[in-house]
Amino acid sequence: MNIYGPQAILSSGESGSGKDHVYDHMFPLNANGGPLIPKVKSMTARPSRGGADNDKYIFVSEEEFYATPKATELFVNEPFWIVQERTRGILAAAPTGHSITWAIDIEKNGKPAWLSNSHFDAITAMLNNSEGTAKLFKEFVVNLLSDNKKWLYGVPVSEVEKYKNDHFEYNVNEPKYAAQMVRYLEQNNYPHAIKLLHYQKPKNNLDIVATRIGMANDIAVREMNTATLQDYWDSGLSPDFQLMSSADKVFIPKDMVDYFNSIVHYEIYKSLGAAVGAQGFRLPAGLSLVNMSGREFYTKQR
Repeated sequence: MNIYGPQAILSSGESGSGKDHVYDHMFPLNANGGPLIPKVKSMTARPSRGGADNDKYIFVSEEEFYATPKATELFVNEPFWIVQERTRGILAAAPTGHSITWAIDIEKNGKPAWLSNSHFDAITAMLNNSEGTAKLFKEFVVNLLSDNKKWLYGVPVSEVEKYKNDHFEYNVNEPKYAAQMVRYLEQNNYPHAIKLLHYQKPKNNLDIVATRIGMANDIAVREMNTATLQDYWDSGLSPDFQLMSSADKVFIPKDMVDYFNSIVHYEIYKSLGAAVGAQGFRLPAGLSLVNMSGREFYTKQR
């Protein structure tokens, strides 16, 4: 375990898996009460949901997003706006006043007279390509009148450079995007020791995030995200720590808590007393350990 130098903590897990909760309530604090391991900010071209959202992201125009050098780049709701762009011509061919759900009707009733053979073939190909594609296409058509703006995300290079010699945490839904950060750090010779935190999906994760839904197709987009062990392996990664959660409880591996506390102890030693006020991984007093399959976990109420 290398804790002698800057640490890059890369957290991945589906919406509602506890990433923000663990960071906000349990990550170590410095002597001033701020985060010992600051969270790197992503910029995004999507609209703000308001509230705390404005503190978590750097909001930019689509043009500025594409022009800015990035360490990571995420096209989160890509299937929605790709389908939108590909079907504009098809939609324009629909008779005036026709039901907005005509594409679903086509699947049931066959080609209507007003639709060309090539357009019909394009629609049925998308509908029949896979269950996932069909579902996305149907939801797109049903929600066509809502605002399907591109949700573009990415960490600017300038944001990562702030932590060239310091700890940082990067929080992202899917492991494939954590892999982008790993490659960026390695290719640019950053000195960080990289630790991967895998937040496993709770059964009711979408119920957990329902209160912060605020955009067109929010739930459908979140359903597309996956963060399984297979996703890590497909991205060339293997998580160092796995956290589990439910609607009311988080399970935190003891060895992960020990790792974070080692960082705190090293910071205290390195500063020769200047950071004596730093706090370790924050767990409620008197917490007992739970043994699960030979590994020890702390549990914390959410």
